Amino acid sequence: SLNVNAVMADVADGILQVANYLTGKGKRHIGFVNGPADTMTSTEKLNALRLALYAQNVPFPSSHLVSSSFTAEDGYQQTIRLIEQMPKIDAIIYADDSIAMGGMRALREHNLRIPEDVSVVGFGDYEIASYITPSLSSVRFDMRMMGRIAARRLKMLLDEPDNDPWLVRTPTELVIRDSS
Repeated sequence: SLNVNAVMADVADGILQVANYLTGKGKRHIGFVNGPADTMTSTEKLNALRLALYAQNVPFPSSHLVSSSFTAEDGYQQTIRLIEQMPKIDAIIYADDSIAMGGMRALREHNLRIPEDVSVVGFGDYEIASYITPSLSSVRFDMRMMGRIAARRLKMLLDEPDNDPWLVRTPTELVIRDSS
């Protein structure tokens, strides 16, 4: 295995917060538009969602999952696929706000109102999330904090190299807006 230092958002906890929020609102047909399956964060998000929904007795069959690249266009295409696979869909979690932007357009084009018919939650809390209509609920994490921690760790390694890799997870926070 590689001897790697990493600073990451606690994506599993972020997804757990979203799943608990949506099930708490009575959502039972929750779709997930994940990022590319070959990334560590996508795997962690999916595992966390499966666990959270299982704990709430909310079914999550394979038809509730699609994967997307981190683009609005792919989010649009994959949301159409998800809508076709899930006729009773009442919520969608997006692995990234960019994917969610495309997905929201697909929902509107299919005459599904946000949030009345389908609640939508993104991930990343990009600046644009609060400016689109409806404003996008999203999981926030502090990129500046992640950068500061990574820079400090790099300085430590330059000053005194060691062979103990760090994996640091920074907190996430669900920001509720109009889309959910």
